[in-house]
Amino acid sequence: MLYSMQTHFDTPIGIDLCRELVSRGVQHFRISGLNRSINDCQAMLAEATEAGAKALLITDSLETLGLIHNTNIEWQNEPDGDGRPLYDYGSFMEAYRICKANNNILHGPTISNLDRNSLAWLRGFMAHSVPEDVIITYHHYTPDLYFWQAHDGFTSRQEEIDALRRITGNRKIACSESGYNDPDEARQFGNIKAELQFAKDNNLEFWTYYQLNDGVLNGQTDSHFGVRRADYTWKPVIDLFTPQVVA
Repeated sequence: MLYSMQTHFDTPIGIDLCRELVSRGVQHFRISGLNRSINDCQAMLAEATEAGAKALLITDSLETLGLIHNTNIEWQNEPDGDGRPLYDYGSFMEAYRICKANNNILHGPTISNLDRNSLAWLRGFMAHSVPEDVIITYHHYTPDLYFWQAHDGFTSRQEEIDALRRITGNRKIACSESGYNDPDEARQFGNIKAELQFAKDNNLEFWTYYQLNDGVLNGQTDSHFGVRRADYTWKPVIDLFTPQVVA
């Protein structure tokens, strides 16, 4: 399983920081290219490549996608909010066609959580025949501040993932966004440690930590999701990504 992180929001973050993230064990960068030009997307992808990380580019532009080659692509971000699986299916399949032509790997449809409503949306989406080589991505946030908390209708986190597997069949799955908006850094550390182990136990392709920095959430300055504080100092949670030295 790859250790992943939401590193980029629309612009490059600098090759030195990218290299430091890789040195600390972040193997996979999730990069937001939503509403960005092809030049912006290529600049962010180039940083990841130069730093030695794999990358997953989020886009909802077929025009941009047509200019991207040999890349992991995540089509759209949390489309389940509109409640209409068939509405998004057409663009998803057109993205798939472009990805096959350009040697990209398509990920999606990126549901917003593993609650009953999101899973029901995914079930409806998958009923329209999704190719077997698509990597199904999902997001996961607990109802409150603890790893073990399952959503209504589930008795455990494992029940949630088992419900997802019943819908996705034999396709590969990955969590492309998960985190805790928590100023308690010790509790955050414990939760993410449990999340990473849970992801490994369930054979995910990658698990993505949301996100790099505190203070970036819909223009607000009180977000505590980051592995770095607002002053850019590292929190203890970054140590969970550091490769272990094998004797």
